[in-house]
Amino acid sequence: MPLAPIAIPTSASYVNDPPEFAHTQPESLLNSMVLIEVISDSSAVTDHIQKLDEYQRIPSLQEYLLISHDNSRIERYQR
Repeated sequence: MPLAPIAIPTSASYVNDPPEFAHTQPESLLNSMVLIEVISDSSAVTDHIQKLDEYQRIPSLQEYLLISHDNSRIERYQR
């Protein structure tokens, strides 16, 4: 089954291979290896729950980094 595009805004991403984009949503990368989010109070729940659940469906994803905007904290989720 083809991978469904995930159209959730991300702060930054890293792709090792040539980028693959969804045909229906050309801004959506299908093969990110690392996704980075800068989280704020208003986005914390979305970044920790909704996006984490969605991003786990990306086969190429190896790391998801959450960076706090107001203190020196980085959370790292790794496959």
